[in-house]
Amino acid sequence: MEYGSSNHFERQKQNKWWSLLFGSAFAAGIVFLFFGIYFFITALAPWINSIVSQKRLPEYSAKLYETPNNRTVQAPAASVISLTAVAIAFIFSYARITQIKAGGGTYVPSLLKAVPLGDGHIFLNPEAQRQEKILRNVIGELAVATGLQEPDVYVLLNEDYINAMACGLEEDDSSIVITKGCLKYLDRDELRALLAHEFSHLANSDTRHFTLMAGWLHGLLVLNTLSFRLLTTRPNVVLIFLSASIMLVSFLANCLGKVIQAAFSRSRERLADSSAAQFTRDPLALASVLKKIGGQSDPKRGSLLRHPDFRHLYATEIPSLLNKFKLPKAILSLLSTHPPIEDRVWELDPNWDGWYWDFERNPVDFLTAPSLAAAQANRP
Repeated sequence: MEYGSSNHFERQKQNKWWSLLFGSAFAAGIVFLFFGIYFFITALAPWINSIVSQKRLPEYSAKLYETPNNRTVQAPAASVISLTAVAIAFIFSYARITQIKAGGGTYVPSLLKAVPLGDGHIFLNPEAQRQEKILRNVIGELAVATGLQEPDVYVLLNEDYINAMACGLEEDDSSIVITKGCLKYLDRDELRALLAHEFSHLANSDTRHFTLMAGWLHGLLVLNTLSFRLLTTRPNVVLIFLSASIMLVSFLANCLGKVIQAAFSRSRERLADSSAAQFTRDPLALASVLKKIGGQSDPKRGSLLRHPDFRHLYATEIPSLLNKFKLPKAILSLLSTHPPIEDRVWELDPNWDGWYWDFERNPVDFLTAPSLAAAQANRP
């Protein structure tokens, strides 16, 4: 694929439209939450009143039918309950987003225990320090190429898996986190391509979109949890049915939100790939990174990369617990936050022969090999 080809920019245009569609669908899901609870409770109200008045459920608890003044409880206004439920979800969502925003670009790195690159050295040996210098130079080059302010850079020193992420809601308070594996296994062009992918997320405001979606899903999850607790701790038939209704609708809204979030994330990843090729004018370099990632073994079970809240932020998807279950491929595809690596490689390198990097036959380590590190340090 040639840089600047019509296919390249056409894909960018298509991905932007898909992103707009998925973003609109996500907002519509919030509206669904209100009307779903409203209509569900409205439909259940006569049935609930009939059960309360006639005591048609097994009398396993005397408190089950207790009502004020021994009267039949009429279902509360469905609109009030619906608004209350949405308000609870909104409050917890806003609190979560505010928490992340207050932490800025340092919030995620601190949770992942990443080490800031800074002006000093984080490695002791000269070869690794050359890699640090290359990393700083590449960050500066991409900041000029994209017109963005240089983000803070953090390194996950305990992670040999090749991956990276962009964080932060605002351009002046953003950061990029990379694993030690990026410095260990990627040459200068590959490192620049991977970081260009992350700069693309910052340039396209993807980190803001991802944070807002994650915040709303957190609010729905809290609403679902609170409904479940109310269901199990309040032995009153009316509260049982109302809390069960809210729990069911919020659960469905959360599942729908996750599917839409995953689809939105996949479209933004494709957009970031295309934008990275535009910034670097070297789509084959990013394809080479993906080939090396495809040739790696999965991160260790205790790896911080598996943090469930940040799966959608990485350059490539981290296998989750769902992969351990024998779920249909269609369901796994719906919940995947990234397109398959092979599809991304084909888009960047149409002549790819399907070969992934074999680290056993072709070992590489820029952090310890003097000749490799010195050779790429002298490249422009």
